[in-house]
Amino acid sequence: MKPIFRRMAIAGAVIGVLLIVLAAALPFLVDVRKYRPELEAAAAEALGRPVSVGDDLRLGIWPRLELSASDIRIGNPEGFSAPHLLTVKSVDFGLQLWPLVRGRMQIDEIRFVSPHIILEKMADGRVNWNFPVTDRGRAATPEPPPSDSPVAALDEMEIKGILVTDGRVEYKDHQSGQHRAVEELALDMNDISLDRPVAFRLSALLDGVRFFSKGRIGPLGNPPGSGRLEIDLEAGMEKLLEIAVSGHASGLTGQPEIDLDVQIPPFRPEPLLDTLKIPVPPSPAVQDMLHEPDGLLHRIGFSGRFSGKESILDVTDAKLTLGPLSLQCALHADSGNKNGKLHISARTRKEPLELTTRISREKNGAYPLQLHAAGPGQLDLKAKGRVTGGKNPGGDFRIDLAPFSPKTLVSALGLPWPLALADPKALSTAGFSGRVIASRDGLHLKDGRMQVDDTRMTCTAKIKTSPHKDIQASLSLDHMDLDHYLPPTSPAAAGNTESANLSAKNGDRIASLRKALEKTVLDLRFQADAVTVKGIKARQVRMKLAGKNHQFRLSPASLEACDGRIQTDLRMDLQKVSPAWDLRSTVSGVRTQDLLQAFLDSTPFKGIMDGDILLRASGDVPAVLTRTLNGKAEIKVKDGEITGMNLVSMAQNLAASYQGEKGNATRFSRLTAGCRISDGLVRLENTVIQSPLLKAGATGTVDLPAETLDIDITPEFLAPADGADMTGFMVPVRITGTISSPVIRPDVQRMIRMVPRETMEKILKNPEQELGNLLDRQKNKLKHILGSGKDGDSGAGSGSGSDSDSGSGEGGDNPPGSDASSPGEEEPKEEKAAGQIVNDLLKLIK
Repeated sequence: MKPIFRRMAIAGAVIGVLLIVLAAALPFLVDVRKYRPELEAAAAEALGRPVSVGDDLRLGIWPRLELSASDIRIGNPEGFSAPHLLTVKSVDFGLQLWPLVRGRMQIDEIRFVSPHIILEKMADGRVNWNFPVTDRGRAATPEPPPSDSPVAALDEMEIKGILVTDGRVEYKDHQSGQHRAVEELALDMNDISLDRPVAFRLSALLDGVRFFSKGRIGPLGNPPGSGRLEIDLEAGMEKLLEIAVSGHASGLTGQPEIDLDVQIPPFRPEPLLDTLKIPVPPSPAVQDMLHEPDGLLHRIGFSGRFSGKESILDVTDAKLTLGPLSLQCALHADSGNKNGKLHISARTRKEPLELTTRISREKNGAYPLQLHAAGPGQLDLKAKGRVTGGKNPGGDFRIDLAPFSPKTLVSALGLPWPLALADPKALSTAGFSGRVIASRDGLHLKDGRMQVDDTRMTCTAKIKTSPHKDIQASLSLDHMDLDHYLPPTSPAAAGNTESANLSAKNGDRIASLRKALEKTVLDLRFQADAVTVKGIKARQVRMKLAGKNHQFRLSPASLEACDGRIQTDLRMDLQKVSPAWDLRSTVSGVRTQDLLQAFLDSTPFKGIMDGDILLRASGDVPAVLTRTLNGKAEIKVKDGEITGMNLVSMAQNLAASYQGEKGNATRFSRLTAGCRISDGLVRLENTVIQSPLLKAGATGTVDLPAETLDIDITPEFLAPADGADMTGFMVPVRITGTISSPVIRPDVQRMIRMVPRETMEKILKNPEQELGNLLDRQKNKLKHILGSGKDGDSGAGSGSGSDSDSGSGEGGDNPPGSDASSPGEEEPKEEKAAGQIVNDLLKLIK
């Protein structure tokens, strides 16, 4: 028997050696490259894409099964810019044979060298990562293998490692023009098994910033998801963000249970957003929160514990850092009982902030909700109502916000105050109460009451979104000084405003407004007992803005101000690129000095005004509006005064010009003015100024776009109360230059042209004698005009001066320009002026 066993052993050894030799020699005896076309065809049919494998295709059997391939390419469909979806420089795969005998699959390592993936989205929306499903490629419903099959015997599988080096993933979006690339992708996974935790390390480069992830997770269990998953992970972006998660999760395929601790140390979100190319809203408030050291978004951090089982989720020991603000949060939610509770407590610099919400679910599917917030600035907010879902989502809430200090709250939260107001104390107090009803079709505000500082308001609103936007709102208040809430005036900034930039900005605003009001019906109403604007206190303010299809009307719009009443009807047409405006206004008994003082910081014109104004224009900036301004106006003013110009002095036959005693105002008892406006050019019509001493007519033009004027004023003296004959004695006045700096001067040349022909012929024959006689006859008139005489110094007669004036005989006998006073006495003022006038007129005549 021994020889038999020895022979069998020798035979077995020989067979074993032969098998080993055969396994070692098989890769050299069999050329696997000749099967490459069949392999490529099978892969292409399964993927629906062209597939190619390089010539370096190798197969090894002993001591392990090895497969190595190079230059693997999966192509793109036609129409994409990149020829391939995936290219891999080389792939290596190794499988241990001996563990298969014991029912275990042990893969040594799967190695990918330089994989390059290009993901593309075309302008028409097509993407290259959608694979067509063929009959062969469609996966059938898997059936469990028979218990006696070899596959069923493989109850354990193990992969010693997966290694990816020098990877690259690109994303090209031809719709948005976005192109991102992840480079230097490296993945190292060790001891991959269903019954042990898996360790891994991942790193890559995105836009020059290294991001990473590492840790251990597992075991997955057999079947996967049935075990208790231990988690210990770290991830982040180098010098920008770090995240740590530790804990466990179980029952992922049945009844899940989690217990995780999450740590995110405070980080700067701004460089992270820049790296990820996530746009930041240009709002100044958002920018300040990101950039300012005390900004709410300058630094963000979080730490907390998430635990839950089945339908219950709890967040405990949560701490949220927002800039200088530190919030302690707790959350309890039970989806089984359909109720939950959220509690947030925050510690600001000075005072705590508490926020508590409760939510549950009723049988009808509604969710009752309660919210209470209390904090700095005497914040006390309560909201109670319900939220509905399903086919008719909506909500119905009662909101009560007790009066509090918004500035104190914002400051405590570390936020910058977003409003620059003329009065730093404005918005010190605010409050609100009302009922808000929301539905699929819109929003409804009922019984709204607001408080802003010492102003009390009531408001209602109804907004429908279907089938078109329909906005109805009303606001009523007792009193408000709007000057406190206007932006602070900045003359320097106002002076630097460029018309082109202003036009562009206003054009954008009009375009945005036009888009917002598309298919919109408006009905807005406002009333106030008293409103102050620019120091003008208006009473009984009533306004209504209504319209649709981009055509709106502000009517009625009425108010009482400056001891009078103003009524306005304004039509607006926003259909065109350049909006059209049509204004009709009636003014009754308004004190012009108060109105002008508010807007011009001066009172060049005083009086009680009545008038009717009709104006039409188009445009969105003052420069365009003045160029397109058309219309007419009729104005009447009584008991008034024009400051900066004394028509009486200017009409004193040039005397005031030589004496330097020109007055600074023209008082009048009545002014009537008419004008027509064509493309910004105002033409004065039927304009008359009348006082007991003077009557003046005005003609001319005012060019609003050029801001220039050219006005002729023809004054005529009327008989004064003392009976002196001054009628017909006049000097025209010319006003030219710019509106801001007008040039006012007597028009002597036009005065000469107004002299009758017979008188002018006499003057031309003997200028000095005739002018002297003319001035002697007007000497008494000059006394009244110049105001040099005192009460009782002159008589009421005409023709020659009185004895008390000249100390000489008949006034008409004195030669022109002669000294009629006694030796050593100062020459009378009217004689001095008369002599100068004669000399000036002689020069003009010659």
